[in-house]
Amino acid sequence: MSTIVEKLRDLRTSSMRSTDRKALSISRFLLGQFEQISKQPVSDEVATKIIRSYLTEAKTNPNTSFASEEIAVMESLVPELLSLEQVQEKLNGIDGAIDEIRAAESSGKATGVAMKHLKGLPVDGKTVAEFVKVLRES
Repeated sequence: MSTIVEKLRDLRTSSMRSTDRKALSISRFLLGQFEQISKQPVSDEVATKIIRSYLTEAKTNPNTSFASEEIAVMESLVPELLSLEQVQEKLNGIDGAIDEIRAAESSGKATGVAMKHLKGLPVDGKTVAEFVKVLRES
């Protein structure tokens, strides 16, 4: 399985051959961002965080500089976020996680506990916070 950086390099090469300007532009942009962060190749986890931050910016800012084709390329590079039901399944499958979340003194701390248990999985903090709210109200 290839890394995000490898996929971007392949995309950059194929885009140059096919003259797909949008794919070439976004692949060069993201690779440049990764190189600014570290001279060493970035991990998939770091690359995913960077790409997600640009996706969030693109979706929340109506004056975004990203074209829809570029957004589609970025979305294809990162794994899909877990849904509320999937978050619940994952946390139910971890021994003691639900009890630990319920025992937390506040919803914010409970969300932090849940995020700790979900570390490394593609989750959105808002989805986890929503799950914690539902769990603590029941």
